[in-house]
Amino acid sequence: MTLIAHGWRSLDGWWKDAFFQEAPTIPLEIVRIGLGIALLLGYGLASPQLFELHGMEGLVTPESARIWSNGRWSWSLLFLVTADWQVAVFQVVFLLTCAAFTLGWQTRWAKWIVLAGHLSFVYRNPVAQYGVDSILASTLFLLCLAPIGDALSLDARRRHVGDADTLRTRERRRRAWGFACLRLIQLQVAVMFFFSGVEKVRGDAWWHGYAVWMALTNQEFSNVPIGWLASHFWIVNVLTQGTMFFEVAYPFLIWGRATRPFFLVGAILLHLGMAVMMGLYLFSFVMIVVHLSFLRPDWLAAWAWRRAVVPPPQEPEPLRPPAAAPPRPRSEIPSTSSRTRS
Repeated sequence: MTLIAHGWRSLDGWWKDAFFQEAPTIPLEIVRIGLGIALLLGYGLASPQLFELHGMEGLVTPESARIWSNGRWSWSLLFLVTADWQVAVFQVVFLLTCAAFTLGWQTRWAKWIVLAGHLSFVYRNPVAQYGVDSILASTLFLLCLAPIGDALSLDARRRHVGDADTLRTRERRRRAWGFACLRLIQLQVAVMFFFSGVEKVRGDAWWHGYAVWMALTNQEFSNVPIGWLASHFWIVNVLTQGTMFFEVAYPFLIWGRATRPFFLVGAILLHLGMAVMMGLYLFSFVMIVVHLSFLRPDWLAAWAWRRAVVPPPQEPEPLRPPAAAPPRPRSEIPSTSSRTRS
């Protein structure tokens, strides 16, 4: 029984350390702000094509979208609208809520409205849906479960009222639950990279080192002139096989304290390269944001400490010679004759 009790305590300690640490939730807030900016940019820049994508007579009509869903969990609030002006109102309300979500105003309610709005747009036009929409939806759902809005937000300016001990206990619980949601986001990123790497390992184009060339010569993703790569094809080989091995190793080595900085920087550089060379700007931005969930709170604390405004040291006043004593009155100076007489 003693061995079982010891094993249970060890398992309980590992579980709490892995998922329920009382750590600051600043990385969660960074992910919130990043996803809010991505939603504002993505849907805001697509506003000129709003009726073409989601209008009554657009590329996909509401009836076609309902048939596409085939009764699955893909219902959209836009199925309720009956005119294009209602679609425009829905878009405006959604963008305003995304702005509130980004700024952290009434985050407790705004996050759920943002999730419902995003899913409504996705299911209204499933033809335009691609990978970044799924990543946004799954990450937004985890943020809805998380206690966000306590930092880097307008909500953080509100004064908390209550007993000091009660507030302290509540804060500890919120931090523990926030860390659990952050861990789920990290696991999501690691799983995505794992299956992406496994899929690449199964492809001959990745082993032979020309898969990147195939992507860059695709008319849909060709974003920069690549003629110079044809005469330096070894660069394509390095990029191809390096990407494959990096994605396979990422899910295992991103957790280490010593290896995390290198793999985090590598993932950011990987997606910056995809944005520049393939034009996947929104996808790359969203992926960089979710990678930032691996930022350690002590890194952020050290960075904030270095960036803190420290008052400049005041220079010491220059040394001055002591002021000369004022001359004594002549009557107080003993005369030589009096000293002689004494």
